[in-house]
Parts: sequence; structure tokens; C-alpha cells
Amino acid sequence: MIYILKVKNLNDGQLEWLESLLPPSRKAPSNKRQGKEKLATILEYFLVAYALKLDHFVDFSYTSSGKPYIDNYHFSLSHKEDIIALSTSESEVGVDIEKVQEVDQNLLNFVCSPAEVKMVKNAKDPALAFTTLYTKKEAALKKFGHPLSYPLKDILTADLVLKSYQFEDYIISVCT
Repeated sequence: MIYILKVKNLNDGQLEWLESLLPPSRKAPSNKRQGKEKLATILEYFLVAYALKLDHFVDFSYTSSGKPYIDNYHFSLSHKEDIIALSTSESEVGVDIEKVQEVDQNLLNFVCSPAEVKMVKNAKDPALAFTTLYTKKEAALKKFGHPLSYPLKDILTADLVLKSYQFEDYIISVCT
């Protein structure tokens, strides 16, 4: 299941109230952020609690690579600017969301194999093709719990179960 939440601005009082409801493990990450980034970090927790139908607040645990988890539940989170994506599953899952933007040549060469670079450059819409490929690779990283430093070129998306969706000017990819 995929959940999408658009982040709207809240006043300081509303933000402080929401933050006061968080368990201790979620307060520390939100304190390091500001503005919409802080709001998204707070709202992620409530979105997970809603999606997993939790009847009480629980702390997230984290794997050695930083992937959040709650015992017996599989979920993955991603947020950009003013949008949060959450994917839940009966097994390990990864999700990523990115805004479709012009292709940065350095990033393209860093992320993609030579065959993937060629595919992106020959696509009808290179920005859409690259963003879709990039989010698929990031979703795979999250599913398998690899650190963000893992070389994206080494992830071959053809070998994975991946789905991508367009929502407004964003691409959301899920790896199950």
C-alpha cells in the first residue's frame, strides 16, 4: 500500500503541539531540522501510525544502516519538499520520491550504468526517465537496507520487483 501526504505549513504552536505527541526517538530527528523539513519529519511518524493502525505511540527502532522499523511491521518512508510517501507491505519494502527535474549529467553518470545512460538520453522525456530510474534504485537501497553510500550504478533494476507512479510532478517508486 502506498500513502501520500502533502505537507502544508503550520504555525509554531501547531508544530510544537504535534511535536509534543512524539515518542522520544522521533523528537531528536525533528529537532535537527527546520521549516517544512521539520514538519515532514514529524508528520512521517503520524502517517506510519495511521497506516499501520497503531493504537498507541511506539518508538521506531533503526537498523545499522539507519532504516526505521517497528517490530512485525514493514514500511519505508521518503519525503521531498512538501510531500511524504510511505509504503507498507507484508515483507521488506523500499520507497523513494523525487521531483522530476532536468537531468544533471554528473549525477546521471554517477548513478547509471553505460546502458542506462544511453536509455535515459534516448528517452522521449529524459527527465522523467532518469527520475524514474533514480527512484527505483533508491527504493531498492531502502528495501535491502543498504547505506546511502552504496554505489547506485551497481543496482540493476531489471532484476527487481519495482513499480513507479507519477503524482503531480513527482515520481514515486516502490521496491517489494
